[in-house]
Amino acid sequence: GIRDKLVTGVQTCALPISRAGGPLGSLRGHTGAVKAVAWLSEGDARPAGGGARAVTASKDHTLRTWQLAAAPAGGGTPGSWAADCAAVCVGHTDGVETVSASPSMPLFCSGGWDTTLLVWRADGGEAPAAPQPKRAKKAAQAAPPLQLEPVARLSGHTDVVSSVVRSEEHTSELQSL
Repeated sequence: GIRDKLVTGVQTCALPISRAGGPLGSLRGHTGAVKAVAWLSEGDARPAGGGARAVTASKDHTLRTWQLAAAPAGGGTPGSWAADCAAVCVGHTDGVETVSASPSMPLFCSGGWDTTLLVWRADGGEAPAAPQPKRAKKAAQAAPPLQLEPVARLSGHTDVVSSVVRSEEHTSELQSL
């Protein structure tokens, strides 16, 4: 399942998807270092399923939502994953350091060097059905990802917002550092 996979952000613009046996794929699109990642939904990550969704935060001032799915049999390296960027979230004016999401909640939050917390709709960037591996895609270019704006902007910090946590019990409660 999706929880068996690890998505990690390191000081690169590509986000590797891996498990104990090694890399399975990567998420490419950010132009700055990826600082944080969170799962938006676990979904059904099998090739015929709807896929899982994740969100990444970057120094390039954006967040990106991703539709993830296991590559179908014969569609690339066995066990590999395909990923499509569903949406680019714009609204931060400096690097984004943190993102908090939960598959059980309709909103996710981000914070960064612009000292603001931004709230986004998790369902605002739905991708089409599960993505196909690069080799299986037709020559036609895919539609560009949606561009999303925040639904709320929270201010009050005087320095970088380095961490944000949402309460599972109190869905309207945020804690930030």
